[in-house]
Amino acid sequence: MRKLVKKPTGLEDVALEKFCRALSRGDTQSDALRLAFPHTKTWSPGAVWSRASRLAARDKVATRVKHLKEEYYQKLGISPQRVLKERARLAFFDPGKLFDENGSPLPINSLDDDSRAAIQALEVADMFEGVGENRQHVGVMHKIKIADKSKSLEALEKHLGLYSDKPTEQAFFNITIHI
Repeated sequence: MRKLVKKPTGLEDVALEKFCRALSRGDTQSDALRLAFPHTKTWSPGAVWSRASRLAARDKVATRVKHLKEEYYQKLGISPQRVLKERARLAFFDPGKLFDENGSPLPINSLDDDSRAAIQALEVADMFEGVGENRQHVGVMHKIKIADKSKSLEALEKHLGLYSDKPTEQAFFNITIHI
């Protein structure tokens, strides 16, 4: 009587599957090879690099790594659309949303999601004057560090084809300013 063996969901070769999982986590090809195939730890770096490159170039390996990354990104809720949305939130953030009509900072829990997402760091410190028994509370200092709008705008410009680092590429718009 034959035993039924459950077919693995990944690659059937355990070492190759380990190699793919290491690559999908962001390990270098050489590190992934040494992890999956321990006998390669004694090989020269050039030999490891060569073998790892050839292995990673295989269609079934590339397909498996892509699938593992997609599974991981889906589990984390990461998608190109979400990344672009976050970039847009930072690029178009209005710092005025952090303050009330008198110019005082709003409590963090009353800010909208876009405003909270744009805050990179927040420090609150009580301010005092005097020493000892003469020490008096004179106010509260708020330090708010906001995410870099220019980086987010530049990333969106590149994505939309409005900007290019390369002089040979044609940008989506040509803007001429006559002075």
